[in-house]
Amino acid sequence: MRTVWIVLRYEFLYATRKRSFWFMTFLFPVLILAMSFGSSFLGDIEGDSLSEALRPQDQAQITGYVDQAGLVQELPPDVPAEVFPGFADVEQARAAVEAGEIGGYFIIEEDYLQTGAVTLVQDQFSPLSAASAGPLFEYVMNYALVGDAAEAAALVEPVGDTKLEQVQLAGASGSGQGSEGAAGAEAAAGSAETDPSFKAIADMVPFGVLFILFFVITTSSSYLLQSVSAEKENRTAEVLLVSVKPRELMLGKVLGLGAVALLQIAVWIAGSLLVLYQYVGIPDLAAVGLSGSLVAWLLAFLALGYVAYGALVAALGAMVPSQREGTQLIFIVLFPLMVPVWFNYALTSDPDGLISVALSLFPLSAPVAMLTRLAAGAVPLWQPLVALGGLAVIAYFFVLVGARLFRADTLLSTQSLRWGRLVGEFRRKPA
Repeated sequence: MRTVWIVLRYEFLYATRKRSFWFMTFLFPVLILAMSFGSSFLGDIEGDSLSEALRPQDQAQITGYVDQAGLVQELPPDVPAEVFPGFADVEQARAAVEAGEIGGYFIIEEDYLQTGAVTLVQDQFSPLSAASAGPLFEYVMNYALVGDAAEAAALVEPVGDTKLEQVQLAGASGSGQGSEGAAGAEAAAGSAETDPSFKAIADMVPFGVLFILFFVITTSSSYLLQSVSAEKENRTAEVLLVSVKPRELMLGKVLGLGAVALLQIAVWIAGSLLVLYQYVGIPDLAAVGLSGSLVAWLLAFLALGYVAYGALVAALGAMVPSQREGTQLIFIVLFPLMVPVWFNYALTSDPDGLISVALSLFPLSAPVAMLTRLAAGAVPLWQPLVALGGLAVIAYFFVLVGARLFRADTLLSTQSLRWGRLVGEFRRKPA
C-alpha cells in the first residue's frame, strides 16, 4: 500500500504543478458561463419581448414591411408608424434601406393566407433574425387577422409577465420554525422564484453540470493515458517495474488523478458558492436548482464514472505502443460520454423522455446524463439508484479488465493494438 501512496502522491503533484492544469481549472468555468450566458443572450435576440420591440430603436434596427397580400390595413393602436413603417412596394422599401432609414423589411407574399410565406430582406445578413420573424411582426399580423389588439398581443405572449409565488402549507414542514420564520422563508423563496437573474442561473445549472462532469472525466482520463503511454514510450516503465508491481502502479495512477479531478470539482464548487452568495445575492442555493443532494449525487457518479473510464484508459495506455496511437483510440473509449452532450437539449428540455431516461440508465453514459436530469428537474429515486448500481457493477468489471491487461509484458511491449492481440491478452491467465 505504501507503493500505491507514493505513485498517487507523485501523479497528484505532477498534475497540479502544471500551469495548464490551473489554467483549465480556472478558465473552464469562465467558458461555461460564456456559453450559458451567450446562449441566453442569443435567445433574447431571437425572441425579444413585445414590450421591448415596441420601444423606439435606431434606424439600423428598424424593420419595415411590404404588404403584397393586402392584409395590414392599419397598425395596432400601440405600434407607432416609425417603429414598423409600411411601404407601398419593394422599390420604396429597398430605397429606404439604401438611404439608411431602416435596416430591412418583410415582404408579405400574395399567397400568405395559403402558405404563410414571408421574405425578410436585410442590409446585412443575420442568421439570428432569420431564425424568427420576431414578436413585433407577429403582433402586427395577428392584429391584421383578428382585429383586436389585446387578443393579438395574447397570441404573441400567451402568459405575459407571470408573477410566481411559492407558498408552503402550514404544518407541512417539520423544521419547527415559527410563523414569522415560515413567512420569511416563503418571502425569500417567492423573491428567488420571481427574480429573473435567479431563473437565468437555474436554467444554466443543468448545462453546467453536464459539461463539468463530461470535462472532468474525459480530462482526467486523458491525463491518465498521457501518463501511462509517456512512461511506456520513454522507457520509464522499465525502471518503475523493478520496484513497483503493475497493479500497484495502475491503482496509484488512477487514484492520484482521481484526486486531481476532485480538486477541480472542489475549486469550482467553492467558486460557484462565492459568486452566488457574494455577487449575485442568492439567499438559498435551492432557489437556482442547487442542493446538497445534487452535490452528493454528483460526487458519487463522478467517483464511479472516473474509476470505470480510468481503468479502461489505463489498460489502453498499457496496450498501445505510443501516446499518439492512444490519443487516436481514446475517442472510442470515451464515446458513450459524448452521446449525452450531443443530446443535451433532450436531457434538459425533456428529462422524462425516452432518450433521456435511456441515456441516464445506461451505465457508460449515466455519469453525465443522470446528473443532467437531476439538475433539470425531479427524477424518481429508483432511477439514480439503479443507474448508480449499474455504474458500480460496470466500474468493478472494468477494474478487473484493466488489471488483467495492465501487466509488465504489455507495458514493455511495442506492438500496435489490434483486436486479435487485445482478445489474446485478455484470455491469458494472470501471472
